[in-house]
Amino acid sequence: MATIQNDARLFGLDLSGVLDDLKIAWRGMLGWRVLAWLRPEPVVRWLRANRQSEVYRGLRKDPRVSPAAAKAARFAAVEVPDDLLLRHVVQLPPLPSAASEGALLFEVQNLSPFPGDELLWVGSDINDRERDAGQATLSQGRRIAVVLTSRSMVQTHLAAMQSTEAIASNAVSPEVWVDMGNGRPAVLPGFGETRRLAYQRRWQRVNAVLCSGTVLLLAGMLVTPTLQLRLRALDAVDQYTALQKQVAPLIQQREAYVRAQGFLQALPESAVPSGAALQILDMITRALPDDTSLQSFQLSAPEGPGKPPKVLLVGQTGNAAALMQQLGVQPGFKDVKAPSAAVKPLGAIKESFSIELLVDLTQASGLASASPSPSMPAASSGAKP
Repeated sequence: MATIQNDARLFGLDLSGVLDDLKIAWRGMLGWRVLAWLRPEPVVRWLRANRQSEVYRGLRKDPRVSPAAAKAARFAAVEVPDDLLLRHVVQLPPLPSAASEGALLFEVQNLSPFPGDELLWVGSDINDRERDAGQATLSQGRRIAVVLTSRSMVQTHLAAMQSTEAIASNAVSPEVWVDMGNGRPAVLPGFGETRRLAYQRRWQRVNAVLCSGTVLLLAGMLVTPTLQLRLRALDAVDQYTALQKQVAPLIQQREAYVRAQGFLQALPESAVPSGAALQILDMITRALPDDTSLQSFQLSAPEGPGKPPKVLLVGQTGNAAALMQQLGVQPGFKDVKAPSAAVKPLGAIKESFSIELLVDLTQASGLASASPSPSMPAASSGAKP
């Protein structure tokens, strides 16, 4: 039967402590002077067991604090002397953060000689302190320095220290600190540290809002020129589209005018002269034999300036080939050809033809003027009065 494993591993790497390591790294980064303003720490006057006061900013000693700022510090802390403390080092195996805290609490309860409601304790990771001092070891697990004391003894000590100047200047209850070694304090919970932590959280929120506003302002300053250019481009496109819609009727009218003007300019060049159709029809009538009948006469305009018009004849005749030869020798007719072959329907006595030819209008006008009019018959020498 297959078993389900909950190991947080990826490619053989243990990821269970990655989140804890990231938190530790982030806390260390917030200690940098460049990022310290993100987590402001107020000035605290720490009254040591020898009744000498030291100035701290948060839990870090800060010699840069001016005497005036130290005297006006809003928060105070009292050190619990070593004769009221029990110290012990707890060795824990490598565990996740939640399991490590539970194991540490279990060890502290086993070590404590005080009742549960009297117990006060605080722990400090020795590995972190060695890492900060450049003395990192290769030991597995965590080593925690634990300090235990009794609540009643701490309260008695606080009552004895109320007369000091550092405590009397603060109307509220002070914090309770213990020295974890090398002058690094740790806070015993349950006293005046809540005021300082609330103060820090309040200013952290203010700084977060200011930082967010600054980032948004910078982003707006960077994006605004681009947005302005885009809006201008979109506005230009809209205006151009609107202008196109407004002038569209005018453009259509202008195009129609240009087309009409071009047609009018080309019309005199390509149109058949007035009266030429009758002259051409008269020429063709004179040239056709008596056994030929026309069914269609189509006169096309010249293809260009100086070119003769085209005539298409459709009809019936006894011999289409002879008709084409007869038309080809007539003055004024050129390029006589048949666009389609002549056919003789079954039972018919004549052939159906289609003949295409070009007519020279200059010769047509000369022939028309030289020939007598059909309405005036020629005089006969043998006519009787």
